[in-house]
Amino acid sequence: TLLLCLIAPTLEFSLPHSIPQLTEIAIETFSNSFVEEDVIEKNTIEVLDYNLSISLKLLMSIYLIVTLILLFRFGKHLVHILKLLNNVQFKKDGLNVIYVPEEKNSFSFFNYLFIHPKDFENQNHSQTIIKHERTHSQQLHSLDLIIVEFIACFFWFNPFIWLYKIAIVQNHEFIVDESVLKSGIDAEAYSNTIIQSGNKHSYSQLSSGFNFIQTKNRLIMFKQSKSSVMK
Repeated sequence: TLLLCLIAPTLEFSLPHSIPQLTEIAIETFSNSFVEEDVIEKNTIEVLDYNLSISLKLLMSIYLIVTLILLFRFGKHLVHILKLLNNVQFKKDGLNVIYVPEEKNSFSFFNYLFIHPKDFENQNHSQTIIKHERTHSQQLHSLDLIIVEFIACFFWFNPFIWLYKIAIVQNHEFIVDESVLKSGIDAEAYSNTIIQSGNKHSYSQLSSGFNFIQTKNRLIMFKQSKSSVMK
């Protein structure tokens, strides 16, 4: 839908010719005399045009500066993650495991799992994380994040792009939560894993992982049953 928003202005639709052609409309002859009015002084028009030009240049300069800053941040995060891809320790359940020194939330980037060594000490905890991140990987959530982050670099002035980004991240977590619980993981144990990791920070804006923007909503969703088809 985000890509459709970008493509939509370029699409053309042909409608039935229900509007009369110009040749079919009768044009009346006007005989009223026109009253000549005073022409606005040239200097006044020049001043207005000059002020408008200055305002447009100022707005364009602000837009370009903010856009370049966001693009730099986007590229910095992407390059940082790509550099870590060479440090694969081993492969686990289809994920290339990479140890990171920072004790932050574990996250995935496509089929790469970035995790602190301590998180592997508890087998139940690590198994939950692996199932969580494997679903992110299978659903290609990293691709969604890259697209929305890149688009936000150019449309940062539109508040809906940031609301859209939050909705995408939240939807990712709902999808993953449902998949993890269906795999047989105990709901209470999974909830505790989320709560225990709540004091950690996210590693990168481009990574998929345990996200806590809507932790309360996610925990409530664990106890919800699916609505009926009619509802």
